[in-house]
Amino acid sequence: MIINRVKGFTIMEVIVAMLIGALLVGLTYESYQIISKFYRTFHAKNEEMASLERLDGLLSKDFATSLLIKKSDAQEVVFQRWQDSVRYQFSTDYVLRVSTITDTFRFKSTIPVTTFEDMPVDISPASAEAGRIDALSFDVTVENKLIPMRYHKTYSSVNLINRIPDANH
Repeated sequence: MIINRVKGFTIMEVIVAMLIGALLVGLTYESYQIISKFYRTFHAKNEEMASLERLDGLLSKDFATSLLIKKSDAQEVVFQRWQDSVRYQFSTDYVLRVSTITDTFRFKSTIPVTTFEDMPVDISPASAEAGRIDALSFDVTVENKLIPMRYHKTYSSVNLINRIPDANH
């Protein structure tokens, strides 16, 4: 009697192969989830730091290029330039820069401290000259860390002499 044997796998071999395949798929999916979470966290931190760097760069540039910097009220600073002006509004939840383009920087921040020649400029000024400032400082919170932001404007002697009407006489 001739017995025809068909070559194949037993049910046990198929089950073991499927179990190993399922474990590999599960490990791959879990690894993907961990890497995706790490990337999202890294990307969010990177975006926040880029935003902070942009705010710092814009404030530094505005301090350097402004003819006059004045405090218009408790939470607003205006930078007057040759052609236009830039306003910064400070809130506890954001810093708003208003120019030809409006930028919103979403950082927890303190109310800015403004000074002129090391004297605080605290009140709403009656004139642009009374609100002149040469230093601005505030703190922002990034990743639960308080980061100080400090800026200083050095006015030219001509600019400072022209601010006093009787100085030329």
